[in-house]
Amino acid sequence: MMFCRVCREFPSIAESTSAFVTGTSNFRKDPIRTHEKSLHHKKCIDQIEKEIQESRFLSILADGSTDTGIIEQELVHVRYVRDNGDIATYMIKCQPVKSANAAGILEAIDEAVNTMGIREDTWKKKVVCANFDGAAVMMGEKTGVAGRLKQRIPHIITIHCVAHKLELAVLDSVKGCEYLVKFEDTLKTIFKMYYYSPKKRRELTEISELLNERLAHFSGLKSTRWLPSRLRCLKAVEKNYTPTVVHMENMAEGSDVKAEDAAKAKGVVQEMKTEKFVRFLHFMLDYSTILRLGRVPQLWKISCVVPVPKTSRPKDLNSYSQRPARRGEGTDKDTFGAEIQKIIDNTVKYMDNRFKNLHEKPLSCFKVFDPSILPYPREELANYGDEEVDYLVTHFACLLDAEEKEKIPQEWMDLKVWLAERRGRKVDCLYRDLLSENPEHLSHILLLVKLMLTLSPSTAICERGFSCMNRVKTTHRTSLHPETLNDCMQLSINGETVESFCPDKSIRFWMFSGKGSRHLDHKTPTRTKSSEMEGNAQEEKADEGDAMPSTSSGIFSSETSVEISDSGSDTD
Repeated sequence: MMFCRVCREFPSIAESTSAFVTGTSNFRKDPIRTHEKSLHHKKCIDQIEKEIQESRFLSILADGSTDTGIIEQELVHVRYVRDNGDIATYMIKCQPVKSANAAGILEAIDEAVNTMGIREDTWKKKVVCANFDGAAVMMGEKTGVAGRLKQRIPHIITIHCVAHKLELAVLDSVKGCEYLVKFEDTLKTIFKMYYYSPKKRRELTEISELLNERLAHFSGLKSTRWLPSRLRCLKAVEKNYTPTVVHMENMAEGSDVKAEDAAKAKGVVQEMKTEKFVRFLHFMLDYSTILRLGRVPQLWKISCVVPVPKTSRPKDLNSYSQRPARRGEGTDKDTFGAEIQKIIDNTVKYMDNRFKNLHEKPLSCFKVFDPSILPYPREELANYGDEEVDYLVTHFACLLDAEEKEKIPQEWMDLKVWLAERRGRKVDCLYRDLLSENPEHLSHILLLVKLMLTLSPSTAICERGFSCMNRVKTTHRTSLHPETLNDCMQLSINGETVESFCPDKSIRFWMFSGKGSRHLDHKTPTRTKSSEMEGNAQEEKADEGDAMPSTSSGIFSSETSVEISDSGSDTD
């Protein structure tokens, strides 16, 4: 079923009988365009545009990709905070790019934002953050999109997506390890041998059953989502280690195996049986678990309150390297200890380098709003964060009036006391409740809270948008018009979520929308014993080459056929 999330978000404005409100299975583009032009839908869109236009601060998220029609598309989202404290991220438009340079991308972003009725002069008063990936054309400080935006809006904060940063930092850190190249080649060879050969997978399954072990699916190393794919691959190799070694040994010694496969299996099993491979396998499992990149978007989806994700702090890696050395580690004959220490040192170094801008002002000033790091002694709380709040007021002075600049430092002490009393609560729930209550004595300092929550740390939602684009514009629909593509993506991305979806209307729609009545109490016919005997008799006659006409059409029963045959014999 397909819905229009925009209309369902405003039931008092939307047309309650519309198929895009109750649910429709008609995916043709004509009804979509008709609904888009309908008066009620436009009112709902106007309501969202009104929310965006009335919001005090905005963040722009943008990322580019090429669709199946070889057209460069720029996916633009806007992030803002509603009056009730909820953080909303809304897809504005999937905008075709005329030229993939910085000027062309910025022009596409301007055109997308203009569809929401936000003029360029409003940009300077509302936009506080721009979140892009790490491409030079996007994050270039001089001629990139980020640099051009800073020329327009001096106070804007440009953030490189933290998920990309972490992956790039880890990729840089493992480049210096020579053995890692050989280790990765072994993993890739194991994956290819079983992924492209059903016969080898079947043989491996049979061996695992004999060993009473359950196989895990072999996963390949992906160029994107590096650590999640690596962690899955390492877990599969560790779990399937014994069956894989046994199978590789059988392949290497088998006489009915191709010479090329036997040579590969012999090389792989020799490497897998080395002590260094086993120790490195378990080290990489620990290393990848500490740096679980798949958790980063969840940690950062609220705001930039915490400067470095907790699962990726260098102290976790340092504590690993400071454990007591095992026998043979760090000696001249065994360089394993030196190699893992090099990887750990490089990881800490490159992570500090990649995330150094998060420790610089103005982003670092927002850490004072984290209730978990507030000082416990009352005396230290008195002057805590005063310098950071003053810096934020100065940096965003063009967005604040004279009264707000004066009241924000005064109300900061009241907010600190309020946060200290609730330091155990989750940050997202804490600030959402505070913004929904909007107490009078904190009305001015809450502007900085809204600004902080508006900052977008990750462009993961843009990546999900490209997945949606590939589902809509497939290789069989390469000529899809850009406006039709945008309309379908709007319905998909801004549609109803699974958590908030109520199936009652869809069920009623299915029950009562058909031309005839639904057979809700219809029972599936069961096959009787006589029908089974009839089918078996027909199969036997077909095998014997009997020329008697088939009774599968159901016109004559088996008894009727017998009677015809008997009457014929009596006549003879």
